[in-house]
Amino acid sequence: MSDDIRITTWNILCPAYKRDGGEDRRESMRDELWKTRNEGIIQELLATNSDVIFLQEYWHASEDLRAMYEGGLGELYDMRGTPRTNGRGDGLLTAVRKQTLDVVESLPILFHDCGDRVGQLLRVRSQAEPSQEMLLIHTHLLFPHTSSSTLIRLREAFKLLEFVDAYKSTRRIRPLPIVLAGDLNGTRHGRVCQFLASQGFRSALEQARAEDALNFISHRNHHGELVGVDHIFVQNPSCQVSEGESTSWQAACFAMIVVKTIDQGASTTSDAFRLFDVNQDGTVSRAEFASAIRALGLTGEGSPGLLDNEIDQLFLEADEDNSGSIDFEEFRRVFNVDESLAWEQIRRATGIWEAQEKWRPFEAVAASVMEAAAAPQCTLPSPSIDPLDLIVQDCRLRVPEMERGIWPPDFVLSDHGPVSATCRWAEVAGA
Repeated sequence: MSDDIRITTWNILCPAYKRDGGEDRRESMRDELWKTRNEGIIQELLATNSDVIFLQEYWHASEDLRAMYEGGLGELYDMRGTPRTNGRGDGLLTAVRKQTLDVVESLPILFHDCGDRVGQLLRVRSQAEPSQEMLLIHTHLLFPHTSSSTLIRLREAFKLLEFVDAYKSTRRIRPLPIVLAGDLNGTRHGRVCQFLASQGFRSALEQARAEDALNFISHRNHHGELVGVDHIFVQNPSCQVSEGESTSWQAACFAMIVVKTIDQGASTTSDAFRLFDVNQDGTVSRAEFASAIRALGLTGEGSPGLLDNEIDQLFLEADEDNSGSIDFEEFRRVFNVDESLAWEQIRRATGIWEAQEKWRPFEAVAASVMEAAAAPQCTLPSPSIDPLDLIVQDCRLRVPEMERGIWPPDFVLSDHGPVSATCRWAEVAGA
């Protein structure tokens, strides 16, 4: 049996975002402040003795900070970064210990969404036992600014899993353990974590210490709220199902649009088609499609935030014969209001609580149908253990008070606390 694998995730709070005594002042304006704080972060990371480190809000835009982390971690770790899109400045950094794991492949996952969020996929192999491989999925999902933010985070989660499905298919690799970690900006009771659980991902903290998982906090946000949003999930080969459809963010978006048309009064597919076919010529052009999406309130601030590139991809998916327009049969294939379960659901919905926020019926129902459409065949844990499984041995908050729901006043390295898990490869029968 090979040595344990230790994994740490931590949102280290980008200096460009950390407030320094005023709304318009940031820590990035004072080198001595952010350098001192990040020197402390590096020392804490070294103390974790981790084999894999996931860092969110890593300040890619600062050459000085990059040099600091490369100098502090680069000798021990193979460091792979992915900046956020549209010049946001921060992003993700995954560090893999050179003495224990080899990075076989590293790929960015670009959501191209309204939050300019990104992910990473790394395939790593044990040096001690080359047959032991795993996929590392790293991300930082959108902050819950509005009630629609949960729908955006779900869409980001769908895109992550769709990317993983495509990677496994194109590389023709056997089922591997998948570690998914980062700042998910949602609690264990939230939609994203519940969706991941439905797909066979299990929280490391819940596996190792179920009672402590009930009250843990890992983040003090800018509203002063204490929440547990930093997670390490593991999905093992024994929980993976190879048959069935892959995860599809487009299918989820089509389901969301169906709910919105019902919310706006459509009771049949023909009613919904008329909302899109503005000139009533029997087809929906690309311009009509985009215009209808905007008219339904699915773009812009405070909405599910569909961007033009996402709308274009949805149109191309619906236009099955590539004619440049969507006829009624093509429309019904992806927007079948007649067969949607959302109609009765939206009439009965009274709102669902997500953290401190009460959803409107649209968001509540849309989240449910998006989950069902994105991954219609959910996986369930197997009672047996596959020889290639990665078994969680322990998981802890690096700051013990956070496991009891307390934010210690002397913890100032970040507005997030690091979470560390220890895993072990399942023992191969006969070894």
